[in-house]
Amino acid sequence: MPATLPSLRRELDIMPSPVEDRPGLLMRDPFHYTEQTIIVPPLLARGLRFFDGEHTELELKAYLAKATDELDVSELSKHFVEALETGGFLESETYFRLKEEKRRVFAESPVKEPAHAGSAYDDEPEALRKQLDGWGVDGPDAD
Repeated sequence: MPATLPSLRRELDIMPSPVEDRPGLLMRDPFHYTEQTIIVPPLLARGLRFFDGEHTELELKAYLAKATDELDVSELSKHFVEALETGGFLESETYFRLKEEKRRVFAESPVKEPAHAGSAYDDEPEALRKQLDGWGVDGPDAD
């Protein structure tokens, strides 16, 4: 029995490609376990449904053969699976390794950099104090 394809990670950011000459779906990792961003072209984007942990690569190849009207889609299928796998977009060993490494580095880091300073809240100390005061929260250096 053919091996089942891994599931696409559910927490990925997936949106229409903003690049005019590269239509398809832009995929990125909001948790930054991988820094890669990929654009999946429309024909392959429709093939993402096979990455649900229930379909096989043989089923993906059958879809690609029908969609491209080509008999030999082995290289296309292989490249598609490898791009998702090596990019950390599938729930696979690669993703779990990337995730564990990022978490280990974060846990061992003596300084935790603010992820949203300057966007969700002010990045200047005095302005941040005023912002926190407005929210009724004691800011840094509160008495």
